[in-house]
Amino acid sequence: GTDDYACMKEVLERRFSETTRDKEFPDLLLVDGGKGQLGIAGRVLEELGLSGRFSIAGIAKKDEEKGEKQDKIYIPGRSNPLNTGRAEKALHLLEQLRDEAHRSAVTFQRKRREKKGGRSFLDDVPHIGEKRKNILLQHFKGVNGIKQAGVDEIAALPGMNRKAAQSLCQALGIG
Repeated sequence: GTDDYACMKEVLERRFSETTRDKEFPDLLLVDGGKGQLGIAGRVLEELGLSGRFSIAGIAKKDEEKGEKQDKIYIPGRSNPLNTGRAEKALHLLEQLRDEAHRSAVTFQRKRREKKGGRSFLDDVPHIGEKRKNILLQHFKGVNGIKQAGVDEIAALPGMNRKAAQSLCQALGIG
């Protein structure tokens, strides 16, 4: 199963290991999660001899069932989250950073899964099924070859039609 703490430990050890020490340290390490994740991050940095080299904070999603109105920011040595009531813009910035990190991670995982599963960009194009995908890849020798073609050339292939060709060209962003 998934172990958030073990994953966080591995990522932090990779990022801040001896071999990466020539990189600049951040001013702030923002950890996605609450007190538990922040605690793991603090312990890893301590093990690596980096305690106090830069600030660290955790951002946890609000618990709407408990009536919480905003996400929470935790810092080491403090059991309760920071009061961010007057710093809504700063909190919003941290939320955007976290959300962008999530988006980036999800995109990376999807691409990785597609590579492993033998999936192709063509699998998600409307009107392009397995047979048409095979015809296109055999004729054009890959997606780059398809990008060089026009709607008419694609539609003229056996098993293709204009609607499928237009859908494909639109998905590829070609005229």
